[in-house]
Amino acid sequence: MDWFPADAYGTVVSEKIVALKDQEISEPFKTDAGWHVMQRLGERQRDRTQEASRTRARDAVRARKSEEEYASFLRQLRGEAYVENRLEGDLPGRPKKSASIRTDTKITSDAEAAAVETDDDKDTIGDNMPTRVDAPRQ
Repeated sequence: MDWFPADAYGTVVSEKIVALKDQEISEPFKTDAGWHVMQRLGERQRDRTQEASRTRARDAVRARKSEEEYASFLRQLRGEAYVENRLEGDLPGRPKKSASIRTDTKITSDAEAAAVETDDDKDTIGDNMPTRVDAPRQ
């Protein structure tokens, strides 16, 4: 085995390694992976600042490239997608339903608004409510 942090292989191995002195050999012990005998060769402190910054930079580049690839994948899916919009009544075998808006009527007063007739046999946006449009004052 190469150099590794004491807790890299679980709590049982960590407890055994920490309890040993340099060059000491452990008694056989069992883990989930089987039976082991270990010798502690030494302990070292390592400056990991450069390694940590390289790891952070590598992770940032990987995350950015991953996001770019995902965005590209979504653009491709959207480009290849075929979407057919149908209103509920536009299904085969059913009468068509469509919304209409009355745009040719100018209403300038409340009295005229009350006098506007609505088509009861047509579905209109706004529950057949006329829109009030004020005429410019001169």
